[in-house]
Amino acid sequence: MILGVGVDIVGVGRLKEALSRTPRLKERLFTEEEISYCESKPRPEEHYAARFAVKEALAKALGFKPRWEEAEVRVDRSGKPYIA
Repeated sequence: MILGVGVDIVGVGRLKEALSRTPRLKERLFTEEEISYCESKPRPEEHYAARFAVKEALAKALGFKPRWEEAEVRVDRSGKPYIA
């Protein structure tokens, strides 16, 4: 059953700037596991932006915005993202 479709685009530079400007924002938007994953990558800002876009798209598809920590973006062994 499909509830809705959600699409979102996030500017990597814009999100990077927001995270730099507001240090606690990272902890408000992302789970510990997401932060750990992103920080382990060479360009973490790209991974943060991707996760933020997924969460915004999920909210659009559902028709309401779940709390940020309720939607965690993970990757499976093949690298495919999914929402947990």
